[in-house]
Amino acid sequence: MTKEILFEGLNKNQKRAVAHSGGPLLIIAGAGTGKTTVITRRIAYLIKKKLAKPSEILALTFTDKAAGEMEERVDQLVPYGFVDTWISTFNAFGDRILREFAIDLGLPINFKVLSETEQAILMRENLYSFDLKYFRPLANPTSHIEALLKHFSRLKDELITPKEYLDFVENHNYENNEEKEKALELAHAYEHYQDLMIQSGNLDYGDQIYLTYRLLKENKKVLADCQARFKYILVDEFQDTNYAQYQLVKFLADEKANITVVGDDDQSIYRFRGASISNILSFKDDYKDCTQIVLNQNYRSVQEILDASYKLIQHNNPDRLEVKNKIDKKLFSNQKGQAPELLHCETLSCEADQVAAKIEEFKATGQYEYKDFAILARANSHLEPFIQALNIKRIPSIFVGASSLFAREEIKMLISFLKCLVYPDDNLAFFSLATGEIYNCDVHMLSYYYALAKRQNRNFTEMFSSDKQPDKKIEEILADIQKYREKLSKNYRAGELLYEYLKEKNYFKTLTEQATIEAEIKISNIAKFFERIYQFDHISNEKTVHAFLNNLELIMEVGDEVVSSDIDPDLDAVNMMTVHAAKGLEWPIVFIVNMVTERFPTRRRQDALPIPQELIKEKLPEGDFHL
Repeated sequence: MTKEILFEGLNKNQKRAVAHSGGPLLIIAGAGTGKTTVITRRIAYLIKKKLAKPSEILALTFTDKAAGEMEERVDQLVPYGFVDTWISTFNAFGDRILREFAIDLGLPINFKVLSETEQAILMRENLYSFDLKYFRPLANPTSHIEALLKHFSRLKDELITPKEYLDFVENHNYENNEEKEKALELAHAYEHYQDLMIQSGNLDYGDQIYLTYRLLKENKKVLADCQARFKYILVDEFQDTNYAQYQLVKFLADEKANITVVGDDDQSIYRFRGASISNILSFKDDYKDCTQIVLNQNYRSVQEILDASYKLIQHNNPDRLEVKNKIDKKLFSNQKGQAPELLHCETLSCEADQVAAKIEEFKATGQYEYKDFAILARANSHLEPFIQALNIKRIPSIFVGASSLFAREEIKMLISFLKCLVYPDDNLAFFSLATGEIYNCDVHMLSYYYALAKRQNRNFTEMFSSDKQPDKKIEEILADIQKYREKLSKNYRAGELLYEYLKEKNYFKTLTEQATIEAEIKISNIAKFFERIYQFDHISNEKTVHAFLNNLELIMEVGDEVVSSDIDPDLDAVNMMTVHAAKGLEWPIVFIVNMVTERFPTRRRQDALPIPQELIKEKLPEGDFHL
């Protein structure tokens, strides 16, 4: 590995960043300015110069995809066998430390880390062990579970302990008794939630940072060990860190402060997940002797797009690094191209039709495949008219997001099958299953019977069982329901039962033989649905089909986690997702849709259960930082 290879193809500022020897370094890297290249070359430079052994370098980022890409690039740059560098996500790093020092925290070594869906199921199963009056309404006892879990997560982002929260509430002057009672109920619920998790040998994602910080703060020996272990620390996407993550990094960096942070305040879009914009805005205040390098040569976009973006982001002044640190962040590119085009429509359906027509138009040139297009919106629900418009034109599309998963026909069909086994009176589930692609029953015939069943207050099973000349397909459905209903008594789990059913009906075989993009999408969606069932089985005490269906609404509500692995770059279909889910991805042609007042951006909404302002430790920017 020669010096020439390390600096090959880099511009002047990139070279400066790679060769920075020691001390705090702030790299302000605009979109598409090659920050991953700079970080990986910097790691390789530190190893080549013998400033640190690979095991003494800690690089932290936010997604498994980014960590994997970084590791792969470092592997190509350094001599064989040198990749024992700690390159991981914040959560994976916390997990590794917690497992190493579990005994010091009184944790079981084999603790489980629960997803948001699993947390919700655990809390639902233990809901009556919480002393709740205001947050467990009689009409719908589980309605506040998601809000409570989000509240607990935010408290951990701010490193607020249950004791600190309780002490604050007990000593704070509230306007009336009811407000105080509500606050006390929340504080006690947080305390009980933490006890419940630890006692059951479980942690959540927030704990991986929160408990690691506590471990380092309370155990001087472990802190000294970790500080000695990591000579150099690099943090990617620094604008997305929350208060707890930054405090953890500061602990590890110690006085030697060999800390490199790479970020861009203009790309901070994760406030709703607890990201603290103040971290990057105050880095220079925290590290007075920090070196600051700005990367503003863009390698991804054309100048016309960069100019439009720069003009727009000026509305965030004066709470921007460009103003605060008196620097020039205007991006420049050597590529020229088409300016962003505005499609103005009177109605949403007109806009959806125009987008579909544009995709057809571009595709007809022969220069693009369907996977070269992306449609991005502020929220999943805003994409529904566009899915319909693409379906009408038979344009394949894939919608990334858990809420969209449950809206897919193939998933609705599987849920309907489970409901038919458990709820004999659910005529709607029977209708959905019968008209699904496994049985393909005549819709008109079933609609007639559905109306008749409703009028006579009967269920389909009863009605068709007494029919002297039943339809062959209906006979098949009734036989299948009877057969698999018998398996319920043998305690089959939802996943086992569904897999056996789909195998028997040759559904997977049929999809594989079709060899179409739509069939590939269906197989991918069914795999994701089985993953949701596995998460339920992983945490629930009762693993029956009944229990799964009882928790289904909660799983659909809470499990809207989008991970980059949900996005298959090889699938030739138009990608549809939220702007947040698209961060860090790129396509030749992108449509940003439904840009209507108070939809994009939406109205500023505070959390359903906000943290008291006095307990928030991060410095909040002035003005409406939501915009």
